[in-house]
Amino acid sequence: MNEQNEKQLEQLVHRELRKLPELPAPETLVHRVMLAVHVKEHQPWWQRSWWSWPRLMKVSSAAACVAAGTALVYFGAADAANSTTTVAT
Repeated sequence: MNEQNEKQLEQLVHRELRKLPELPAPETLVHRVMLAVHVKEHQPWWQRSWWSWPRLMKVSSAAACVAAGTALVYFGAADAANSTTTVAT
């Protein structure tokens, strides 16, 4: 399809879509949206995204993750060192 045909097709589709009537929103839409906003605003902090947690909880959870990761690396490396020594003997 060349550029001229694409432009004509685009204009034709645009004209036809502009002729369509606007669809009305469902009557319950505003109520459902407001309810969803209300529910989201009143969630407990631990059910929200981590970035919106209180600072103390973010620091505590980050420290716990770092400690868990460090323990996994430390004990994983120790197990790997022990298993290679055991296999070597």
